[in-house]
Amino acid sequence: MRVIHENVNMVLSHKILFFSIFLLVLPVDIMQVSDEQSALPICLLLLPFGILFFLKQNIVLDKFYFWLTFVLCLVSIIAVSILYNTFPFKSSLSLVYFLLPNLGYFLALGLVKNIGDFIMFLKITVLVAFVLSVSLFYSIFILNGGVVRTEGVLSGTFFGLKLSGAYGVHSLGAHYFILINFIFFYLEIVKEKTKFMFCISVFSILILTYIIILSLSRELVLAIVLFYLIYFLIKYKPIKTFIVIGSLCLIVLVFGKGLIDTVVTAWEYKLYASSSSTSLNELSSGRLDLQELALTQIIDNPLFSTGFNGYTLNHSSYKDYDNLEGWSTHVYLLTCLWKMGLLAFISYLLFWKNILKQMFQNDFSDCEIIKKMLVLFVVNILFVNLFWDALLAPNIMALFSFFCGCFVSIKNSEKSINNPLDIINKT
Repeated sequence: MRVIHENVNMVLSHKILFFSIFLLVLPVDIMQVSDEQSALPICLLLLPFGILFFLKQNIVLDKFYFWLTFVLCLVSIIAVSILYNTFPFKSSLSLVYFLLPNLGYFLALGLVKNIGDFIMFLKITVLVAFVLSVSLFYSIFILNGGVVRTEGVLSGTFFGLKLSGAYGVHSLGAHYFILINFIFFYLEIVKEKTKFMFCISVFSILILTYIIILSLSRELVLAIVLFYLIYFLIKYKPIKTFIVIGSLCLIVLVFGKGLIDTVVTAWEYKLYASSSSTSLNELSSGRLDLQELALTQIIDNPLFSTGFNGYTLNHSSYKDYDNLEGWSTHVYLLTCLWKMGLLAFISYLLFWKNILKQMFQNDFSDCEIIKKMLVLFVVNILFVNLFWDALLAPNIMALFSFFCGCFVSIKNSEKSINNPLDIINKT
C-alpha cells in the first residue's frame, strides 16, 4: 500500500510539474484587456501551490528568512500608514505582487524531487518555448510584417493571446532572455538529444535572440552578446570561438542581408538618439530622476522607506514626471530597499544569499561548464536588473526562483552521490 501511495503521489507531482512549467514558461496575461500596461501573468495561478509547498518544506533557514521578510514588510506597511495617515490596502496588494512570486523557489523544491524531474523541466521548457517561438514568428513576421517593436510595446502574441510585459519591452525581453539560457542548459546538460529537440532548440534561440536585438533594449542586447561570447569562450576556447562566431556571421551576411538591414536601421536611430542626449539623465530615459527621488524618500525614512506606497506616498509629480503612479527606480535592489525599508531589505538579501549559496554547493567537478553557465546566468540576470528591475515582474521572478529551486533540490536529493549532475549525462 505504501508503494502504491508513493506512486500515486509521484504521478500527481509530475502532473503538477507539467502544469507549472507550462504556466511559468508562457508569458501570457490572465486578463486579456486592452490596457497595454496591465501585467497579470498566468504564472500567478500557481500561487496556491507555491504557498502549499512553502508550508510543507522542512528547510528551516529558507522558510525563516521568507517569513521574516514578509513580517518586516508588514511592519513597514503598518508603520508608514500610521506615520503618513494612509490606508494600507493598496500597499498590501503591492507586497503580495512583489513577494509571492518568490514562492516559485519553494514550488520547485516540492516538485523537482530528483535529476529526472529536472530533465523533465528542461525538456518541457524547450517544447513550450518552441511553440511560443512559432507563434511569435507567425504573429510578427507573417501578420505584422516583421515589425518587432512599435513605440514602447513588443509585438507578438501567443496565438492571439496578449503577452505579459510587452509594454515597456524590457520585462518581456527579459523573459525571452531567460528562456534562451534554459535552452542552452538543456543543450549542454542532456547529452543524448534527438535531432528534433536539437532543431527546435536552435529555432527558438534564433527567433528569441532576433526579437531581443530588435527590442532595442540596450541592457538586454548587451546581456545577450556577453552571454554568447562568454559561453562560446567557455565551451570552445578563444580560437574555436573566433571560428564559430566568424562562421555564423558569414552565414548571416550571405543569407540574411534583409534581416541585417532591419537591425542596422533600427539601431542606427537608437544610437543617434543616445548620442544626441544632452545629459546622463536624458541618456537613461529619465531614470536618474526616479532614482534621485527614491533615494530622498529612503533617507527620509530608512527603516520603513515608503512601505510599498511608492512615489505617490508624498509626491504626485516630480520634474518631467506628471504622474508617478506605477513607476519604480528601474534598479532592482534599490527598488527593494525603497519599497520595504532597511530591515526587511536585509532579511530579503539573506533569503536570496542562502538560496544562491545552496545552488553553488552542488558538486560540479565533472561538469565544470554547468557551474560556469550557472554563474554566467545569475550574473547576467543581476546585470539586467541594474538597469531595469525585471525581477519585479511576477513571471520573471517566478521563473528565476523556480530554476534556482531546481538546483537546490538537486543538491538535497543526491547527498550520497559525489557528483549528482553527472547522472544527467548518463540519462
